[in-house]
Amino acid sequence: MIKIYPHNYNKVDNPKEYNNVSKNKSNLKTQYKKYLDGEDLSKLKNIPALKMIIYIIENVNIEN
Repeated sequence: MIKIYPHNYNKVDNPKEYNNVSKNKSNLKTQYKKYLDGEDLSKLKNIPALKMIIYIIENVNIEN
């Protein structure tokens, strides 16, 4: 399983940052799923981060 944007924010100690990062992760995952379903990249949100994720996932070399 690939973790996208892992963060170390504690929900109890820093709830605002935790919720912000968690929501951004959720939105990015949704946009990536839409991309995989064939939706045009230019119509999706958060394009710079989405392009980065697409690049990383497509160019990662999985070694056994």
